[in-house]
Amino acid sequence: MTINYGIIHDIEKNYIHRKMPGKLIAYLFDHYSEDIYGFYENKSSLYEDILTDVGKYECGLLKPTVRSPLRRIRDQYEELKRYNSAVLDDYRSMETEYNKMTRFLRDHKLFKLYHEDNDAICRDKILQEGEIEELPFL
Repeated sequence: MTINYGIIHDIEKNYIHRKMPGKLIAYLFDHYSEDIYGFYENKSSLYEDILTDVGKYECGLLKPTVRSPLRRIRDQYEELKRYNSAVLDDYRSMETEYNKMTRFLRDHKLFKLYHEDNDAICRDKILQEGEIEELPFL
C-alpha cells in the first residue's frame, strides 16, 4: 500500500483537522509513494508511520526535504543491497545449520533412517491424495 491524495485528505480531516503544508505533502509522497518490500499491507501501518512523521514535523523534529529522482533511486538501490545482503546471510546460516544437522545424523548413523522415513511419509501422502496411483520409483 502506498500513499495517495485520499489518504492525505483523510488524515487532514480526521486526525490533524487542518490542511498540511505543501512541503510536508511533498515529503510524504517522496517517502511513502513506493513500498518496495510490502511493509504496508494495511492502512493502519501506513497511517501510523505518516502520522508519526506529521507529529515530528509539527514539533520541529522533521525537515521535509524531497529527494531528487536520482537520489531516490540511489537510496532504493542501497536499501535493496542491504536487504539482499541480509537474505544472503540468513541463507548461509541456514545452510550451515543444515550441514551441522546432516553431519550429526551421519555420525550417529541416522541419516539413512531419516531419509527412508521421510520418503515413506511422502509416498503415503501422495497415495492418500489419490493424485498418482503408483509410482515406479517409490
